[in-house]
Amino acid sequence: MSKMARIRSKKTTIGLISIFFISLIFAGCSIFPKEKEVQAPPLVQPPNITYKTVKAKRGTIVKTLNSEGTFVSRKQYNAAFTNRSGYLKNTYCKPGDFVKKGTLLAELDDDNILNSIKIQNIKLNMAKLDYEELVKKNSDEYSIEKAQLQVELEQAQLDNLNQELNKLKLTSNCSGQIIGQGNFKIGDYIDSSKVIYTIADVNNLQLQIKTNESANLKEGLEVDVIVGNTPYKGKVVEIASSNSKDDKSGNSSSLTAYIDIKNIPGKVELGDKATVNSVIDKKENVILVPKECVQTYENQTFVRVLENDMKIERFVEKGISNDTEVEIISGIKEGEEIIAN
Repeated sequence: MSKMARIRSKKTTIGLISIFFISLIFAGCSIFPKEKEVQAPPLVQPPNITYKTVKAKRGTIVKTLNSEGTFVSRKQYNAAFTNRSGYLKNTYCKPGDFVKKGTLLAELDDDNILNSIKIQNIKLNMAKLDYEELVKKNSDEYSIEKAQLQVELEQAQLDNLNQELNKLKLTSNCSGQIIGQGNFKIGDYIDSSKVIYTIADVNNLQLQIKTNESANLKEGLEVDVIVGNTPYKGKVVEIASSNSKDDKSGNSSSLTAYIDIKNIPGKVELGDKATVNSVIDKKENVILVPKECVQTYENQTFVRVLENDMKIERFVEKGISNDTEVEIISGIKEGEEIIAN
């Protein structure tokens, strides 16, 4: 084969090989799957917010008192060793016991004073013997008078010791029921100011109820009282406040009210229960909203109002309220849509 022929054959071979590889490249492109186009995420529409609402209305609101009370004593006495301190020797009563005036309640240790009384009795008897001996002997007036004065002196000292002994005995200064006892045990040192028992006069009872300051109770308020199934008339005679706050609600804490009952039945005992009912306040033709719609935060009162499909917090001034409704003095108009919680 000539040189030119060999060159032509070589070029032909190279051309065929090039065509073969080009074919493979195009074939490979058809083997791999086509890439999918990246689609934009679908747009999510926010849900429409719907609110449950009620209309502010005009109407009449009645505030009532409905409370359970307990009969307590008008008079209570604290029994204490007011004139002496010492070690507690014994007690003779317990809470719940009924006592009469003069009943022995407790004693302090009296060993030392009993020994002194014994010695003083001996001194007194000796002085009496000396006096009687001088009288028998018809001694001079001076000696007899001196002996008589010695008898009186020894008697006075004995009387003083007996008075000190009585101070070691704690007796009830009234008739009643023991309703409280101090924290102590036999053998403890008792200061003169420590209360041993609290005694209640069970013949002088009144009804005690607890409510919060928002009840607007006033002294002199007439109330209906149910004792058992029998109705009675009563009057609020005293109101005491604890002067503390409930930080979560913003409302003042409980009040304690005392009620005198007319013709209180004799069968009523200390600790018995009774129900109290009364109309405290009433207002007509005022703006009213449900109680659960009224919120308080940091001493600010507000309601949520739906205005132009938007929720708005509106500060308001409250009037009276009951278990279900609140009077709105200012901040809300009749017919406005109030968002219910």
